[in-house]
Amino acid sequence: MSWTMIDMDDDLLAEAAKALGTGTKKETVDTVLREMLENRHRALALARLRGAAAEGAFDLDIFEEKRNGQALQWYGPEAGK
Repeated sequence: MSWTMIDMDDDLLAEAAKALGTGTKKETVDTVLREMLENRHRALALARLRGAAAEGAFDLDIFEEKRNGQALQWYGPEAGK
């Protein structure tokens, strides 16, 4: 843990604290940073999934079969159980 002094917009910090339900400035800043990183990781993962989908990496016939009411088969470990 480090100690850092920074100038902050008090109104913006108060608005963030209210939106997040945090009680201290430290808790607010930590939560904002954590949520920002989680959102960034999700956005990057979604971009990778979209790229994989664009390259045809997924068997979309499975979804079509499910939508048409056909039974799906499991081909992984313990198949047929």
